[in-house]
Amino acid sequence: MEKRKYRDYIYIVEGEELQQSPDAMFNQASVYLIIDIPLEVIWIWAGKDSRLFHRYVATNLVDSLKEQNGISHFQNEIIREGLEPVDFMAVKMEINRGEYDLPHPGKSRKVINTPEITGNHGNPGKVNVSNGKSKQILKILSEIKEMHQHVQYSLQHVEKRILKIEKMLGKAK
Repeated sequence: MEKRKYRDYIYIVEGEELQQSPDAMFNQASVYLIIDIPLEVIWIWAGKDSRLFHRYVATNLVDSLKEQNGISHFQNEIIREGLEPVDFMAVKMEINRGEYDLPHPGKSRKVINTPEITGNHGNPGKVNVSNGKSKQILKILSEIKEMHQHVQYSLQHVEKRILKIEKMLGKAK
Protein backbone atom coordinates (compact mmCIF):
# COMPACT_ATOMS: atom_id res chain seq x y z
CA MET A 1 0.00 0.00 0.00
CA GLU A 2 1.21 3.50 -0.75
CA LYS A 3 1.82 6.06 2.02
CA ARG A 4 -1.55 7.24 3.23
CA LYS A 5 -3.04 9.19 6.09
CA TYR A 6 -5.17 7.66 8.84
CA ARG A 7 -8.48 8.92 7.43
CA ASP A 8 -7.64 7.45 4.00
CA TYR A 9 -8.39 4.02 5.49
CA ILE A 10 -11.94 5.04 6.42
CA TYR A 11 -14.94 5.13 4.06
CA ILE A 12 -18.60 6.04 4.48
CA VAL A 13 -21.50 4.69 2.43
CA GLU A 14 -23.28 7.54 0.67
CA GLY A 15 -26.07 6.43 -1.61
CA GLU A 16 -24.65 3.57 -3.64
CA GLU A 17 -21.01 4.61 -3.34
CA LEU A 18 -18.15 4.77 -0.86
CA GLN A 19 -16.67 8.15 0.03
CA GLN A 20 -13.15 8.15 1.42
CA SER A 21 -12.10 10.15 4.51
CA PRO A 22 -15.48 11.17 5.99
CA ASP A 23 -15.61 14.36 8.06
CA ALA A 24 -17.67 12.84 10.89
CA MET A 25 -17.42 9.37 12.41
CA PHE A 26 -19.80 6.97 14.13
CA ASN A 27 -22.99 8.73 13.07
CA GLN A 28 -25.82 6.42 14.21
CA ALA A 29 -27.52 6.65 10.82
CA SER A 30 -24.39 5.80 8.79
CA VAL A 31 -22.35 2.81 7.69
CA TYR A 32 -18.53 3.00 7.63
CA LEU A 33 -15.81 0.72 6.28
CA ILE A 34 -12.55 0.86 8.21
CA ILE A 35 -9.40 -0.91 7.02
CA ASP A 36 -7.56 -2.42 10.02
CA ILE A 37 -4.04 -3.28 8.80
CA PRO A 38 -2.75 -5.16 11.90
CA LEU A 39 -5.72 -7.55 12.00
CA GLU A 40 -6.09 -7.74 8.21
CA VAL A 41 -9.79 -7.02 8.43
CA ILE A 42 -12.20 -4.47 7.02
CA TRP A 43 -14.71 -3.50 9.68
CA ILE A 44 -18.16 -2.64 8.35
CA TRP A 45 -19.54 -0.55 11.21
CA ALA A 46 -23.30 0.01 11.04
CA GLY A 47 -24.89 2.65 13.25
CA LYS A 48 -28.00 1.53 15.12
CA ASP A 49 -30.18 3.80 12.94
CA SER A 50 -28.44 2.89 9.66
CA ARG A 51 -30.52 1.78 6.72
CA LEU A 52 -30.50 -1.84 5.63
CA PHE A 53 -29.84 -0.60 2.09
CA HIS A 54 -26.57 1.06 3.17
CA ARG A 55 -25.43 -2.10 4.97
CA TYR A 56 -26.21 -4.02 1.78
CA VAL A 57 -24.22 -1.52 -0.33
CA ALA A 58 -21.25 -1.82 2.05
CA THR A 59 -21.15 -5.61 1.81
CA ASN A 60 -21.39 -5.43 -1.98
CA LEU A 61 -18.59 -2.84 -2.35
CA VAL A 62 -16.13 -4.34 0.14
CA ASP A 63 -14.60 -6.69 -2.46
CA SER A 64 -13.89 -3.86 -4.91
CA LEU A 65 -12.36 -1.87 -2.02
CA LYS A 66 -10.09 -4.83 -1.23
CA GLU A 67 -9.07 -5.09 -4.89
CA GLN A 68 -8.35 -1.34 -5.18
CA ASN A 69 -6.14 -1.46 -2.09
CA GLY A 70 -4.36 -4.74 -2.87
CA ILE A 71 -5.73 -6.43 0.24
CA SER A 72 -7.93 -9.14 -1.25
CA HIS A 73 -6.85 -11.57 1.50
CA PHE A 74 -8.34 -9.32 4.24
CA GLN A 75 -11.46 -10.57 5.98
CA ASN A 76 -14.48 -8.33 6.44
CA GLU A 77 -16.68 -8.22 9.49
CA ILE A 78 -20.02 -6.47 9.93
CA ILE A 79 -20.46 -4.95 13.37
CA ARG A 80 -23.41 -3.12 14.85
CA GLU A 81 -23.20 -0.05 17.03
CA GLY A 82 -23.17 -1.08 20.67
CA LEU A 83 -22.11 -4.64 19.82
CA GLU A 84 -18.54 -3.92 18.78
CA PRO A 85 -16.09 -6.78 19.35
CA VAL A 86 -13.08 -6.27 21.60
CA ASP A 87 -10.65 -6.19 18.65
CA PHE A 88 -12.49 -3.19 17.17
CA MET A 89 -12.37 -1.11 20.36
CA ALA A 90 -8.79 0.06 19.76
CA VAL A 91 -9.86 1.57 16.43
CA LYS A 92 -12.95 3.14 17.96
CA MET A 93 -10.91 4.71 20.77
CA GLU A 94 -8.33 6.06 18.31
CA ILE A 95 -11.07 7.76 16.31
CA ASN A 96 -12.94 9.05 19.37
CA ARG A 97 -9.69 10.54 20.72
CA GLY A 98 -8.87 12.09 17.32
CA GLU A 99 -5.58 10.20 16.96
CA TYR A 100 -5.42 10.82 13.21
CA ASP A 101 -1.63 11.25 13.36
CA LEU A 102 -1.29 7.46 13.58
CA PRO A 103 -0.34 5.79 10.28
CA HIS A 104 -3.52 3.67 10.09
CA PRO A 105 -6.48 2.42 12.16
CA GLY A 106 -5.54 -0.20 14.75
CA LYS A 107 -1.94 1.01 15.11
CA SER A 108 -2.34 1.74 18.84
CA ARG A 109 -3.48 -1.82 19.58
CA LYS A 110 -0.89 -3.37 21.88
CA VAL A 111 -2.09 -6.97 21.91
CA ILE A 112 -4.58 -8.91 19.89
CA ASN A 113 -7.07 -10.21 22.43
CA THR A 114 -7.56 -13.92 22.86
CA PRO A 115 -10.21 -14.41 25.51
CA GLU A 116 -10.00 -17.00 28.25
CA ILE A 117 -12.83 -19.51 28.24
CA THR A 118 -13.58 -22.49 30.41
CA GLY A 119 -12.65 -25.90 29.13
CA ASN A 120 -12.82 -29.45 30.40
CA HIS A 121 -16.62 -29.65 30.22
CA GLY A 122 -17.36 -26.66 32.43
CA ASN A 123 -14.41 -27.00 34.77
CA PRO A 124 -12.53 -23.73 35.04
CA GLY A 125 -9.32 -23.67 33.09
CA LYS A 126 -7.55 -21.98 30.25
CA VAL A 127 -8.02 -22.99 26.66
CA ASN A 128 -5.61 -21.77 24.04
CA VAL A 129 -7.60 -20.07 21.28
CA SER A 130 -6.02 -18.97 18.02
CA ASN A 131 -6.69 -15.43 16.80
CA GLY A 132 -8.88 -16.77 13.98
CA LYS A 133 -10.98 -18.83 16.38
CA SER A 134 -11.09 -15.91 18.80
CA LYS A 135 -12.55 -13.69 16.07
CA GLN A 136 -15.16 -16.33 15.23
CA ILE A 137 -16.14 -16.72 18.88
CA LEU A 138 -16.39 -12.95 19.39
CA LYS A 139 -18.47 -12.62 16.21
CA ILE A 140 -20.89 -15.32 17.37
CA LEU A 141 -21.06 -13.72 20.82
CA SER A 142 -21.84 -10.36 19.22
CA GLU A 143 -24.63 -11.96 17.16
CA ILE A 144 -26.07 -13.63 20.27
CA LYS A 145 -26.06 -10.29 22.11
CA GLU A 146 -27.94 -8.69 19.22
CA MET A 147 -30.51 -11.51 19.21
CA HIS A 148 -30.88 -11.12 22.98
CA GLN A 149 -31.66 -7.42 22.54
CA HIS A 150 -34.32 -8.26 19.94
CA VAL A 151 -35.89 -10.85 22.26
CA GLN A 152 -35.92 -8.36 25.15
CA TYR A 153 -37.59 -5.75 22.96
CA SER A 154 -40.17 -8.28 21.74
CA LEU A 155 -40.99 -9.38 25.29
CA GLN A 156 -41.43 -5.76 26.39
CA HIS A 157 -43.77 -5.22 23.46
CA VAL A 158 -45.77 -8.35 24.35
CA GLU A 159 -46.06 -7.20 27.98
CA LYS A 160 -47.40 -3.82 26.86
CA ARG A 161 -49.96 -5.51 24.63
CA ILE A 162 -51.07 -7.82 27.46
CA LEU A 163 -51.50 -4.84 29.80
CA LYS A 164 -53.52 -3.04 27.15
CA ILE A 165 -55.81 -6.04 26.70
CA GLU A 166 -56.19 -6.47 30.46
CA LYS A 167 -57.02 -2.79 30.79
CA MET A 168 -59.63 -3.11 28.05
CA LEU A 169 -61.13 -6.05 29.92
CA GLY A 170 -60.99 -4.15 33.24
CA LYS A 171 -58.46 -6.53 34.77
CA ALA A 172 -55.46 -4.22 35.02
CA LYS A 173 -53.48 -4.62 38.22
